[in-house]
Amino acid sequence: MEPTLTERVERGMASVSRWCEKRLAEGVRDGHNYGRAVDALLKGQQVCDAAPAAELVDGLRDMLLDLTDNPLAFSRDHEVIDPHDLRETLQALTELSYTRGDEACRQRLDTL
Repeated sequence: MEPTLTERVERGMASVSRWCEKRLAEGVRDGHNYGRAVDALLKGQQVCDAAPAAELVDGLRDMLLDLTDNPLAFSRDHEVIDPHDLRETLQALTELSYTRGDEACRQRLDTL
């Protein structure tokens, strides 16, 4: 039998979570993929009611805020500003501000 949409989303969320946990533990700075992951995890939570680990989302959030802690608030992963990385970071900060009511993320968005 085919897995349901909910089962597929939950499986995807578990894979994203494992990957991000490993990358964060290694100290990898990756605004693009972390931004996509936050957006996917929080939207997945809305679809299937399975919450990602709060510690993981907090770690990703903290990394995204660190990457955008500069006068322009542009995501800097590798001393270069990539517009596509910025887009993914913006999506994550927006999702965090709406889904979790995160004031720090909302304030960072206001600096752009």
